[in-house]
Amino acid sequence: MSTGSHPRCICSTVGYQAQTWSKDYYPEDCPQAWQLAYFMNDFPGVYLPEDTWPDAEQLSAITDELEGEFMLVLEWPSAASKTRCRLRQASAH
Repeated sequence: MSTGSHPRCICSTVGYQAQTWSKDYYPEDCPQAWQLAYFMNDFPGVYLPEDTWPDAEQLSAITDELEGEFMLVLEWPSAASKTRCRLRQASAH
């Protein structure tokens, strides 16, 4: 089947604020609020595990920052997780 598109392999990181490397990656004067924008210059996307998700307001601000084909990949919460319960409550209103 040919759709004209090609499969892509994306190499990135888990999160964009890892303590093990972020101090060496971001300039010293880069505020935390600007780190995702800085990160987007070098990587095609980022994977955020459920336990690192920002709250709904911060997530909305992050999605507003997304440019071009940058991929924000969110781990789907497990059935028993607090995040999944919050998603259900939010969708019920």
